[in-house]
Amino acid sequence: MVNRVARALWVKLHEELASIRFLQSTDYNALGRYVQYMAEWISLTDTLEKEGHSYKTSSEHVEELVRPRPEFRMRKDIEACLASLEDRLGLNPRYRFAITQALLATKAPPPPGQADLPLAGDDDAAETAIDAKSEWERLLGASNRPH
Repeated sequence: MVNRVARALWVKLHEELASIRFLQSTDYNALGRYVQYMAEWISLTDTLEKEGHSYKTSSEHVEELVRPRPEFRMRKDIEACLASLEDRLGLNPRYRFAITQALLATKAPPPPGQADLPLAGDDDAAETAIDAKSEWERLLGASNRPH
C-alpha cells in the first residue's frame, strides 16, 4: 500500500510543481523522500485509527500497563522530516511565497534546467527522462502506474 500511495503522491506533486515551474531535476530526491515519508505517515495514521493510540500490556510488577503504540512515535518522527521537506520544496504557502518573493526581488533568471521542464500536459513531457525521476518511479512501483 505504501508504494502505491507514494506513487500517486509523486504523480500529483510532480505535475503540480512542474506546472508552476517550481521543480528542478535536482529536487527529485527530496520529492521522492517526501512522497515516501507521506505514504508511511498515512499508513501509520491508518494503523492508529484502527488499533488506537495505545495498547495494554503487563509485567511481573504491574498487572496492566497502558503504553503508547510504537506507530505513534514513528509518525511523530516522520512529521519532522515532512515539515522540513515541505519547506525546502515550497509545499506550504509560507515558504512557496518566500521563495517566489526572493526570486522576484533578485530578478534572477530561472535556475539552469528550470525553463526546460515541461508543463503538465505537454506532449513531449514523456520524452523528458531524468534519471532521478525514473529511479524514484521505479522504487515507487511505476509498473503499477495508471495508463
